[in-house]
Amino acid sequence: MSQPVQPAQQNAAINAATQAFAHGRFDLADRICRELQEIGWDHWQSWLIVAQVAVKVSRRDVAEDAVTRSAALPGADAKRLDAVRALIASMTPGPDPAPPTSSSDRILVIRSWSQGFWSDVDHVLGQLLLAEITGRTPLVHWGANSRFGGPQLPRWKNPGESDPAHNLWNHFFKPVSSLTLVDVLRDAKGRKFFPSKWNDANLTVIDNGAMTGPQSRIAAVSFLNRPEPIAVSDFHTPVMSLKHWLPREHRLFGQPLDVIFLDLIGKYLIPSDAIAARLEELAAGVRTPTIAVHVRGSDKHVELPQLDQASAVYHQHIAALMQKFPGARVRLFTDWQPAVAEYKAKYTDRLDVAEATRTSARTGLHYQPALIGTKIGEEVLLDTLLAARCDAFVGLGYSNVSAFMKYFGRLGPKKWTDETALLLGPHLHYVYNPGLLMPR
Repeated sequence: MSQPVQPAQQNAAINAATQAFAHGRFDLADRICRELQEIGWDHWQSWLIVAQVAVKVSRRDVAEDAVTRSAALPGADAKRLDAVRALIASMTPGPDPAPPTSSSDRILVIRSWSQGFWSDVDHVLGQLLLAEITGRTPLVHWGANSRFGGPQLPRWKNPGESDPAHNLWNHFFKPVSSLTLVDVLRDAKGRKFFPSKWNDANLTVIDNGAMTGPQSRIAAVSFLNRPEPIAVSDFHTPVMSLKHWLPREHRLFGQPLDVIFLDLIGKYLIPSDAIAARLEELAAGVRTPTIAVHVRGSDKHVELPQLDQASAVYHQHIAALMQKFPGARVRLFTDWQPAVAEYKAKYTDRLDVAEATRTSARTGLHYQPALIGTKIGEEVLLDTLLAARCDAFVGLGYSNVSAFMKYFGRLGPKKWTDETALLLGPHLHYVYNPGLLMPR
């Protein structure tokens, strides 16, 4: 993904990373530098900033690697390199210890970050990887701040506060551990939390400054090497930004990003019994061979102004897959009502359309208050799992729904490959998006 270096933009980014580090925003500093390295704009200063972040979070292995990379690049300042080497030398000598074994004495509470369904699950996967790195027992708890509750599930006890006994995550997936929020609250009094904005009295509130205010927009790097027994995550960390922090002893160290995703999905994303049963009912109606197609609309037009042009190229890829799978049907999965009319006109009696809530507006379904969140969540989860039962797939790279369809398809009975499952355009999970961490 290398791009020609633009020196002015490179310098501006390094200055932004330097300022972020100086203000203790280690996640942002690291994310900016990693983005520079990803696009081929790495610089001795960017690697030196990564080394300094690693010192702050007590990761000698990452710090030493980053200093070595910094020293190998043109223009490296020997005095500044020596100053960081001195900091590294003052750290605990010897090799870094193996990752700690997860313990119920060290907990990571993973809250919903209140976005789209698969965006929220993507957030969960990043935090589950963080729990493995830091030896914490994870608890995924989607409370009243999740967009995927509704009247058919128990109501919350108090306005502005979740019922700790009710966890929306368990409606969609099996728990990732035996821990519950009731367990955490029972033993939390007097224990220290990270970030310190959390305590035993506010753990059930709907919002505690995830996006704005003190200790907002904190991602995973700041959670490394924290001594507090209870850590709480309420803000997104992409899996991509954590792969650089995997200890050498971790099973996923050095693995490509897609391998990391497939491992985490296979380990943690087990559909609930109710979802699994409903999936089997729906799968019985899928005729083969079938090409699954996911088309995004609504709010995705805001993120991708060129979405209509990107969607127009779907048909040539569908045609190529139809040659590979003679007689194949097309099964359309979409939140966008205009796409249904387009595909019906083109594929007529070869088209199957999944039943789902749709819109012709530019507001995402999960942002429309009149709709039932649980129903929306069930639909997108079942669409994803059902698509993975098809023979081939075409989707949008910059969509979490499409990305997870492909992951599940690779793990599913048809074992999709890059030849049978196509994501068009840039892949959302390969973007660091440091701007997300910048305070508004």
